[in-house]
Amino acid sequence: MNKYRFLSSFLILTLSCVSCTGTKSTLTDSPIIFSEIHVGNDLYDWAIEIANISDNNIDISDYRIAIYMGNSDETINISLPSYLLRTNETYVLSHSEADSSILNLADLTSSQLTFDGTWPIALYHGKSIADVMGIIGYQYDFAVDLDLVRKSDFLLGRREYNAYDWIRYSGSYLDNLGTIENDFTPEEFLQGPHLTSEDFALPLTEDGIVGSGGAVNVSITYYGDGDTTTVSLPNSATSSGFIASRESVRYLAINCPEIQHGDYIDAEPWGYAAKDYNNELLSSATAFAVSTSKNYTIRDVYGRLLGYIWVAFNENPQPEDYFNMSYLMVKEGYASLRFLGGDQTNDQMYYRDVTYTNFIRNAEILATDLGLKIHGEIDPDFDY
Repeated sequence: MNKYRFLSSFLILTLSCVSCTGTKSTLTDSPIIFSEIHVGNDLYDWAIEIANISDNNIDISDYRIAIYMGNSDETINISLPSYLLRTNETYVLSHSEADSSILNLADLTSSQLTFDGTWPIALYHGKSIADVMGIIGYQYDFAVDLDLVRKSDFLLGRREYNAYDWIRYSGSYLDNLGTIENDFTPEEFLQGPHLTSEDFALPLTEDGIVGSGGAVNVSITYYGDGDTTTVSLPNSATSSGFIASRESVRYLAINCPEIQHGDYIDAEPWGYAAKDYNNELLSSATAFAVSTSKNYTIRDVYGRLLGYIWVAFNENPQPEDYFNMSYLMVKEGYASLRFLGGDQTNDQMYYRDVTYTNFIRNAEILATDLGLKIHGEIDPDFDY
């Protein structure tokens, strides 16, 4: 396929996904909703932000916040005071012993606000649910050590939690607390992470054991399967002796269905389709880069280089023009998120305060909601 025609199709697909999961769960039509949930890295660094998304000023005294600590019964009930919340304005409730950086942004503090990112919370208007976070009756990690900011195209109340509504920033992030805005347009976030000039300034590794998070331009020498390809690296990356001039790169953070490998690994549905899509992306690109993951091993058990492959589709690309292949494979339903031995907390790679893992998780939620490829479709070319 012509690379420019491919890029055009890719961008159209990217932009067409905006709001595509917006009606998955029942909406409440509430004018007051959750807009940000902060679960910091330290004890008591908890905050809940609500926002008025209507065209009218609203007194929030008819609203309350319920916290469900592991069961279907309200464990904590926090009433909101009489306060006229203006349109597009936010109201922040924090724990009374939170860090001063949070307290300075709070409109109300309460020692009752005990929220660790695993317990569901609901915003009630009278006896009706206006919005909900988590699944009432279940305790699971959906916000631990995270700052969840609602996407601008999903400012709506739900009776059932939809993880796709939210951008997952790190637990130290506070830039959006106290405002309904966030740092990404819907189109930007759907493109996934990009490289920066700082990435290209770092080495791939300093000791040959763990990555430094750096990036370097490469050329493709051999197309592999859905999550592997072989690259040639420049002298600047190989002069230390830790990395060879030619490396088979196993994509970080994802796993694709298998293709046939001799008699010891059988092909799986979507394995060959994933290979074809990966190679189509690579063959359509104009420039390539590989990067390592900061403080994580650079080799897998087979000796392959563990890295992210990046592609650009324009001439003379800038760092921000590169797209992450792991992200793209997951977004189209050809791969699943599988990161660093299963422990996603090891991810220390960020783009604009969001980890690569959380970009990829967002892509996986989208692909799952749409039932793409491995998430529900039948592979027409696989002999079941």
